[in-house]
Amino acid sequence: MLNRFVEFKLGVNDYTELLVELRRLRSVCCSKEEQREICDSGTVSVLIRILENLTVGASYDENALLSLRVGLQCLVNVVVNNAYTQKFVWSNHSTSIKKWCCLEDDKARNFLYALYHSILVENVRLIEELLDDRQQMLYAIASSMKGTEFSQFLLERCIESGGFKIMYNSLGIGASEERIYLLELLDSVVTKNFKYLNEIDFISLHFKRKSDAILKTKPEYVEKVDLKEVSCLLEVLGHASTIENYRTVLQKDKSLVINCMYLLIGMHKAVRDREEISKQSELNALNEMMANMSTDVRPSPEFNFKGNLIRLIGNLAYKNKEVQDMCRELEALHVILDCCTIDPKNPFIREWSIFAIKCICEENLHNQELISGISQINVKTLPPDRIIEFT
Repeated sequence: MLNRFVEFKLGVNDYTELLVELRRLRSVCCSKEEQREICDSGTVSVLIRILENLTVGASYDENALLSLRVGLQCLVNVVVNNAYTQKFVWSNHSTSIKKWCCLEDDKARNFLYALYHSILVENVRLIEELLDDRQQMLYAIASSMKGTEFSQFLLERCIESGGFKIMYNSLGIGASEERIYLLELLDSVVTKNFKYLNEIDFISLHFKRKSDAILKTKPEYVEKVDLKEVSCLLEVLGHASTIENYRTVLQKDKSLVINCMYLLIGMHKAVRDREEISKQSELNALNEMMANMSTDVRPSPEFNFKGNLIRLIGNLAYKNKEVQDMCRELEALHVILDCCTIDPKNPFIREWSIFAIKCICEENLHNQELISGISQINVKTLPPDRIIEFT
């Protein structure tokens, strides 16, 4: 029945009959037998040809756009939970399907990625094929960032299949927002499933490299560092460190522990020492960015950076004497003690600091003795330049 619509002239023909046929086709894909019959009879091939024509005119013709949406829904129904039709459609028509990834209409694009998701969800080989296609991955990421639901499901499936590193590394230097988005996706699944050890190791490596650049404070090292990305890397590590499987691995990474402590100490020193603040370092840039955010109620990756550092250090020190001792020996414990104040720019930093101190001192007599030997000072009596002011 669809054959007579293949040669439709866009903007000339009446789409009423086409829509009736497409809706009828959409409703009959109820069983695997019907799905297979639609493929074997050539109906899918005809549908693909019609959709190719519709994509040309859908940008300026509402009727063509509606027909395109319904046609894509037909394809989704044909492949749902049917390995045979999934293989048939992808093997014969993947070239056409890939060309539609740049559709401008949000609904049509969502149906397209529903098709992608239905075909690829149980096929690891096809997911690997998609991961190897950098342009297709960029389309999927861009679509997901615009709020396309099924493109997000597809990216999550790729992450579950071990594709995070491939996607992350495929993004160029100017793709900072895309990398941050992928980090947020990983962050959303990492505590739901404990199989992302390789990804957490990868995140730790990148965080160490970028925090090293921040600590060097020389323009040639820090100008390429994206502070939002560093903050997102830290956020992922902070959440992962609450899970024993991940925490055990991270606690063994002593270079990560040292980096976190030196970064915390460096940030603390940069504000406490007014002479250091005048220097054009990335630490000061971080402080300045956070100060400018004080009136912005929207969540931001840089928000609570210092608090997240303290949280991560506390988690890493949990029931780990070696990390606890490092906190004392590297004087990170002193800094964390100094952060037990209320900071309007840093919600919960006081609570995270108290929690970290508990983890650092638990069953560690040397650290307990250090704490007991410190004289209590009323923060209110300190001069203004002694009060913590930055995140």
